[in-house]
Formats: sequence, structure tokens, C-alpha cells
Amino acid sequence: MSDVVNLADYGREQFDFGFPERFAGRSREKSQAPILSMGTDQATTALHGSLRRELDGQDSPVKRVAKGADVNLRTAENYWDKKNLPGLVPAIRLMATMPEFAAEVLRLAGLQTNLDPRLDRAINDLMRAAFEAKGGRQ
Repeated sequence: MSDVVNLADYGREQFDFGFPERFAGRSREKSQAPILSMGTDQATTALHGSLRRELDGQDSPVKRVAKGADVNLRTAENYWDKKNLPGLVPAIRLMATMPEFAAEVLRLAGLQTNLDPRLDRAINDLMRAAFEAKGGRQ
């Protein structure tokens, strides 16, 4: 049995999450995810807005984007100035470091939670700390 199937089984048993029985072969064609009806310009505007909400008013927002996405300043300026979207890896890094950006990505994908992104992040940090205090992986 694959690791993905084991993870899905664990999620169903432990957290009562709605994981599908198998990931492969089941499409989400009937999904109501907003991203499915958006063009690139609309997606760029939505994600750009989340960066602005996260960092407007803070010192050196472009440097913060560069650090969060682990990209050079010129690339971060392009994200900040709404000239392009981050690639997959920089976007995941931004999700990991900027709760507002993560919440917007999940909303666009139709996977959002109803929690405030900062509260969600705090809960995840608390769970991670408890897991590590218990001894980590077993």
C-alpha cells in the first residue's frame, strides 16, 4: 500500500477528514473552486491582493516576499507589482510563511477552512510543538 493511501487512511481515522478512498482516478470535475472560472489576470489579482493584505504597511515588503519565497529581489518585485505569479515552489514557500497568502490559495482551490489564517497557523504550530515534545516521529 502506498504512503499516500496510508496518509489518507490515517486522516480518515484520526481526524474524520473527507479524504477520498483513492486519490488517483477520481477527478473533481464538479468542483466549485473559484480558480476554475478565473483567468490568469484574475488569479494574479487575487494572489497579489493577499500579499498586499499581509504586508502593506510593513517595512520592506518586497524583501519579505523575497525571503518568504526564497527568490531574488527582482522576482519578488514582479510578484509585488502584479507582473507575474510565483511558480509552484515559491508559492508553496509563501504559503508556509504568509498565512494570508495561504488562505487565499486555499480559497481559490475551494479548500479553505473557516478559520482566520493566523489562528489556523497558530493551531498548526501548537500541534507541531506538541508532536515534537512527545518525541517526534515514532
